[in-house]
Amino acid sequence: MNKKIALLLSCILCFAIALSGCNLFTLDSLPYLNQTVATIEYPASDGGTKTLKIIKKDLIQSYNNYKSTLEQSGYTGEQAYDQLIQLLVNKEVTLEEARRLIEIDEITITNKDLNKLWDDTFKAMIKNLAEIENEVIESWKLHVPSELAEETEDETTYYKPFEKQAEIVKIMGETEDDVEWKIRTFSDVENEDDEELSYIGGREIDTIYSAVNSRIGDSNILKEAFKRYVKMLKLNEAGQNLSEDSESVFKREIERVYNNIKHNLYLNLYSEYFEVKNGYSIISVEQVLSYLSANMLSNYAQYSIDFAAYEKDILSARENSWYVMDDNYFYVSHILVSFSDEQKEAIKSWKTDYESGQISYKDYEQAKKDIANNAVVQDYGKDTTWNPETLRNNLLFDLDGKTDEQKAEIFNDYMYKYSGDGGNKNVNYEYIVGTENSKMVEEYTNAARELYNNGQGKFGDVSETVVTEYGVHILFYVAPVTNPFTIHNPNTFNLVSTNLQELENNIKTITTFKLSPFYERTLFDFVYEKMVTDNFSKFENLNLSILKKDLDIKIYNKNYSDLWNF
Repeated sequence: MNKKIALLLSCILCFAIALSGCNLFTLDSLPYLNQTVATIEYPASDGGTKTLKIIKKDLIQSYNNYKSTLEQSGYTGEQAYDQLIQLLVNKEVTLEEARRLIEIDEITITNKDLNKLWDDTFKAMIKNLAEIENEVIESWKLHVPSELAEETEDETTYYKPFEKQAEIVKIMGETEDDVEWKIRTFSDVENEDDEELSYIGGREIDTIYSAVNSRIGDSNILKEAFKRYVKMLKLNEAGQNLSEDSESVFKREIERVYNNIKHNLYLNLYSEYFEVKNGYSIISVEQVLSYLSANMLSNYAQYSIDFAAYEKDILSARENSWYVMDDNYFYVSHILVSFSDEQKEAIKSWKTDYESGQISYKDYEQAKKDIANNAVVQDYGKDTTWNPETLRNNLLFDLDGKTDEQKAEIFNDYMYKYSGDGGNKNVNYEYIVGTENSKMVEEYTNAARELYNNGQGKFGDVSETVVTEYGVHILFYVAPVTNPFTIHNPNTFNLVSTNLQELENNIKTITTFKLSPFYERTLFDFVYEKMVTDNFSKFENLNLSILKKDLDIKIYNKNYSDLWNF
């Protein structure tokens, strides 16, 4: 199965969470949309059968949500819909098995899970209302801010501490040579579930409805948004002989969204169920080391033949570059004081004048400097009284005399508070610049290479303020791009060593080699997380074959063949 398409299985539930009004159907189209495109027949406990149906509307909605991914994967219309049918069937089969395991207490749903499910549903409903609220403000020609904007559109990137999924532990036997390495997992289920439900048990939908109504309050704009929302929902339900009072209609919408989010929770818990046995991962330490060895060797062989591919990958896809072929690249981070739209336009205008010969380079640089001096530093999105130079001076003062560990913490705090660039926040790797190659703009690249100083740069070295078309940058030198292990001979390279001391050293390396000094994720964490995803995909295919073996699954191609040319 195409890897991109395989990823859709975990996402396929989310498409229906979007605002219902975005997919309005007329009464005449309902019989068409309700055509059955697939059925799954289960044996029931009473000796009969239970049939699950997938209808045309589900198929169309999922296609619309993943159209670009399907097209990029090179699928024809027929292939795309056939693939989506299989994914929808797999989703239903997996969910049914997850429900079974939950019912027999093989999978535990904690109060923490239930509270998050409630909260996510409430936020989804508020987000939907916020979209219609903006339509009301526009249609009424009002000049007022959204009352829901702060709850739905916080674009500030906050620091997210890394949460380890697992750790490697050494288990000693009776002798020194009797050593076993295992991966112990961390799970919320293992922790004491001391949270209380944030709602009355069994009244999830009612309490969400009450919370939404409480948020609407006495606002005429939000009341109108609610009224329009309900009107669109009624159109979607036309011809189904359902109760049409506003409360019933809106509660059905809440229940639909709630169930979709709940199904996504079930899938996540189901995948976790097969990752761990008795507190230890089903993935072994040897498999982690073998996985890393294989990827390093694969890149080494590829880049040895096609060095240009290496030079491209190291700058644009560091997470996929398992091996570094030379010492010509280094990491930098930065704080960006973003320009306003007006300032960006002014920079562009001055640049045009310079390139057309209307002003000198000196005048152009002075104009940039003047604009930069007027740039306003923001603290988590709120204006301060600082300009970029003040910010830099304060940073230098706080960094002075500190250890590397302290410098990393200080710069990280500054970056999250004051930087307008979210691209280097909560990431595995920092930005990379090469001594000869770079994807950064010229001014940024030149400043970064000055910090690198032909390999003499020190961790925590800070640049002067650097002005580009995006704003004012303050660069922070991190380190050269290096390998945790070196391949001397590809024919013998293997991190799974038979020498116990060498094996222990390799394990120590992967568990202490941090991908970024600003983040706690180690090489082991990075590899393990990838393996969990890959292994579950392999398990999933095998498991689905077993689950589907005794089911009667029918696909009705004729009922969706007209969609192939859409």
